[in-house]
Amino acid sequence: MTPTTRDRPAFLIVNADDLGMAPAVDRAIFRAHREGIVTSASLMATGSEFLAAVTELHRHPDLGIGVHL
Repeated sequence: MTPTTRDRPAFLIVNADDLGMAPAVDRAIFRAHREGIVTSASLMATGSEFLAAVTELHRHPDLGIGVHL
């Protein structure tokens, strides 16, 4: 029997945008990740809080990171 889509587990990726943009945005993203809501985030390389966000990312190794260009 060939498995159908219904037979396979579903995975939901919840990506937060604009990590590194502002302290309040970063706090909200990291909190949502700790609470199991956000699974990944897009880091703004030109954001004013880029370095602070990168530093905080070391405390969240399970948070998937992409680049926001």
